[in-house]
Amino acid sequence: MPDELKLLTRHYELKGAALIPIYGRRRVGKSRLIEEFIRGKPHIYFLGKRTNAELQLADFRDAAQRLINNAALVRARFGNWREGLETVTALWGGEKLVLVLDELQWSAETAPELPSILQLLWDTQWKTRTDLMVILCGSQLGFMEREILGQKSPLFGRRSDQIRLGPLSLPRSGTNAPPLRGDRSGRHLFPGRRNSGLPGAFCGRPVASPR
Repeated sequence: MPDELKLLTRHYELKGAALIPIYGRRRVGKSRLIEEFIRGKPHIYFLGKRTNAELQLADFRDAAQRLINNAALVRARFGNWREGLETVTALWGGEKLVLVLDELQWSAETAPELPSILQLLWDTQWKTRTDLMVILCGSQLGFMEREILGQKSPLFGRRSDQIRLGPLSLPRSGTNAPPLRGDRSGRHLFPGRRNSGLPGAFCGRPVASPR
């Protein structure tokens, strides 16, 4: 099991809530990692899109309804992200839920207040729950570092852990090189050159897997 998957599994198995940012450039395996992790677990997976906030909230409601199957939720029209996230997480009870907001930068593009809403919900409701794990995933490094991880971000100091993925390691593109290793700071260590300036870059070979 890759170290990143082990990290996510460990936080899922802990009794408390967890908040995990996952970030890295496009096509480095973020969504594939998340898909593997949430398989077989109760989850709401929402993929941010470059569209208006109303359509995004409707898509989020539909993603939640596929799991929660609540008659009132079908008719719900969320006016903002606070209302949507608060309603959906309040309706859940049972085994730990994994709430994934993927490509978070696109949701925040039309709702710049979203990181502050996440901070408010974490501080006032989510962090004391035992049945919730929140994954915030983004492919714009500047956004993630500024709005989610940075000292001036609303969520600074609240994350349980973090994962930064670099370009895929050789084993994930079908060779027998040593496996990917990561540390708790999100840096990833690979043998060989770093010719691109990114952690885990390898020398000009195509990446076979999706991001």
